[in-house]
Amino acid sequence: MIPTVCVCLHIAVQIPFHMHINLELLECVYLSSSMLLEIPYMAANEHNLKKRIQSKSFHHQLRQSERQPLVGPPETMREHVVAASHAMKIGDWKSCRDFTLAIKCWDLFRNVADVKDMIVRKIKEETLRTYLFSYSSVYDSLSLDILREMFELSQGTVHSVVSKMIINEDLHAVLDEPSAVIVTQRAEPTRQQSLALQLAEKVNMLFDNNDKLFNARTGDSYWGRQQGGNWQGNRGDWGGRRGGHRGDRQNRQGGDRRGDRGDRQSDRRGNQHNDRRGNQHNDRRGNHHDDRRGGRHGDRYGDRHGDRHGDRHGGMHAHAS
Repeated sequence: MIPTVCVCLHIAVQIPFHMHINLELLECVYLSSSMLLEIPYMAANEHNLKKRIQSKSFHHQLRQSERQPLVGPPETMREHVVAASHAMKIGDWKSCRDFTLAIKCWDLFRNVADVKDMIVRKIKEETLRTYLFSYSSVYDSLSLDILREMFELSQGTVHSVVSKMIINEDLHAVLDEPSAVIVTQRAEPTRQQSLALQLAEKVNMLFDNNDKLFNARTGDSYWGRQQGGNWQGNRGDWGGRRGGHRGDRQNRQGGDRRGDRGDRQSDRRGNQHNDRRGNQHNDRRGNHHDDRRGGRHGDRYGDRHGDRHGDRHGGMHAHAS
């Protein structure tokens, strides 16, 4: 048997370590990065129907976990990332940190301690942003010191994160620097207003889909008619063309009907005239022919019958005498 050390050396020669990338580690980095990007974005655009999806595989994992009737402790790498994502949604950065660092793939990096410190720092910052997106409408004011204690961040880091959100208009609030307090502005819509906005967006999407379907069938669109400004003119031209086609069709049909009617009348008149002339001619020829034959036949029959009768009567009279 070949020793195990020799087999390992043979595999190491075939695939050098510096050229090999573990696929599970690659997927773990991808899903963790997607978690840090997608969870704050989902919290900021909770009522937006047109929100974009940056990672389809990450959303697929989230939907699969939500469909499960009973969710147990995470076992695989994907389950750990999904559990960390659910913890980040509610602002629990400690549970998110524990689930993320429990993945064994991180030990494959060369500088494991630096990588884990960077992951923990990013988890704290993104969980802070998610917390402000989700619960800023509940508070009238927030203290920077309380946020620093909750997420175990430095004062400068919290101040930097909040300032970026206010500048980018992600957070409708005002930062009072002397008192280190975030004063929120109630610009977020209520639940009823959010449902009304969703209904309006769905109606607009339905209108756009119907317009695209109509454009695909007829080759014309509502926006093209509005921009061109010639929709009524085109409709009038189309109606005029349609009326012209109808007139031509009616004229052709009327001409054909009149021609057929004229042909039938001509045939009827010709037949009647021919019948009359034929009947008169036949009657004349028949009467003349019958008269001639009748006269000849009568004369012959009368002469022959008279001669026979006279001879017979004379003979009988002579014999009696």
